[in-house]
Amino acid sequence: MALTFGNRDEGFGSELVCPNCGSSHLHQKIVDVYERHEDARTGLHAQIKDNKSITDANMTENPSPRRQGMLIHFNCEECTTSPTLKIFQHKGTTYMDFQ
Repeated sequence: MALTFGNRDEGFGSELVCPNCGSSHLHQKIVDVYERHEDARTGLHAQIKDNKSITDANMTENPSPRRQGMLIHFNCEECTTSPTLKIFQHKGTTYMDFQ
């Protein structure tokens, strides 16, 4: 799904819009953070969900094939889509996209 932005507000930045319907009414539900050394099979995975946090060493869902990554899971207020924003580094470049 293509990553697109809506209006830019100097006080806040650019609105992230739903890849399905174009609404900017996205609600963050779950955040996953993956930390590991380059090419390591294990590392630290931290998840924040429902005012609770869990940690483990599972790198299975890490969006980066080699380093750190982050997933932000959303629900759209205007449609039934639940997009996930992925942010990760690969070969010195930081990438962002919806999965």
